[in-house]
Amino acid sequence: MNKKKFLIVILIIGIFSYFWVGLKGEQPAEDMEVVIGFGADQEKKGKEITYIAPSSIYTFEESGKVSSSIREGKGMTPARTRENRQITSNKRYILGLEKVYIIGEEIADYGIQNTLEIFFRNSYTNDNGYVSVCNGKPKDILKFKIIGYPSSSDYIQGMIKNAKYYNFFSSNYKISDIFLDIAAEGKNINLPYIEIVNNELKINGLSVFKKYKMVGKLDIDDARILNMLSETDGRGIITVRANSNEYLDYYAKVKRHVNVYKNGDQYKYIIDLKFTGDIVSDTLYEKFDIDNKINNEIKKEIEESIKKSSYYLIDKLKKEYKVDSLQLGQYAAAKYGRGKKIDWNEVFTKAEIEVNPKVQIDRRGRGDYLLKK
Repeated sequence: MNKKKFLIVILIIGIFSYFWVGLKGEQPAEDMEVVIGFGADQEKKGKEITYIAPSSIYTFEESGKVSSSIREGKGMTPARTRENRQITSNKRYILGLEKVYIIGEEIADYGIQNTLEIFFRNSYTNDNGYVSVCNGKPKDILKFKIIGYPSSSDYIQGMIKNAKYYNFFSSNYKISDIFLDIAAEGKNINLPYIEIVNNELKINGLSVFKKYKMVGKLDIDDARILNMLSETDGRGIITVRANSNEYLDYYAKVKRHVNVYKNGDQYKYIIDLKFTGDIVSDTLYEKFDIDNKINNEIKKEIEESIKKSSYYLIDKLKKEYKVDSLQLGQYAAAKYGRGKKIDWNEVFTKAEIEVNPKVQIDRRGRGDYLLKK
């Protein structure tokens, strides 16, 4: 047998073996529970804690229709919830396609270290799933029905993934991002805060963490400022002189650069923010009246608005939450040495922080002649 015929025979045997093994291992979709969303919750009675792990699963019908249902497990440890869950199921539990991980507020207050590790260390789970904190019980969020979506997990994934285009949200809320950030020196995590408002799922702010514990919640207005100061490449709208008749909206992308200096035990952080974007609505200035002088006045007014809101939030983080949610400690640790057992949250509360926004206006829109009196 020549070499060419030998390779053809090997190829035929390989193809036959592949399909034979595949057909033997084939399992109907109706006999599987494909997990698309995980929840982490707990109940506390005295000193006893019961961990609760609801999961949203795809259910496949013979007609081809796909819907979702909830499978829940309870246990004295996060891992034991799996055994409790499985004894109520008659189908194979399939991991690896999870889209979201929803953490209940009660367990976030208690500490999420065990929860994150059980998610991340399981080699079968999807480390690209998005993490968020919810108001109330994760089970209620996961079972919430949304028209046009087989599950709320599909919808929430889209909410978090696309939040970066407004309110300056980060794109780094995947479980792999969170696990690495929370272990890094000089960093704390901030997670989207989701709740049901007027029968509608909504990202209603940010959960602020000090390492593994949630220490506070910011509403969407404060969250926008925090994102602006702590993230880069986020996009959002900055409004000046906001009232129903007079306003100017600036839609921009932000780039952040941080410098840190040390004088004895005193640290100083300088946050340079570069904004580039467009004026998307304006009832303050008519287009034909704009010249370089007025254009510079507009930029200055936007910059002053950013400064004012930034210093307000920094003061709130220092005095109320006492946590470095701006991730400034990582820059000091990188410059002056890691592993020195410095409490970067405490350093943040005592540090001098300077914010320098620079605004660039690329375009002013197509004109507003319809608004002209």
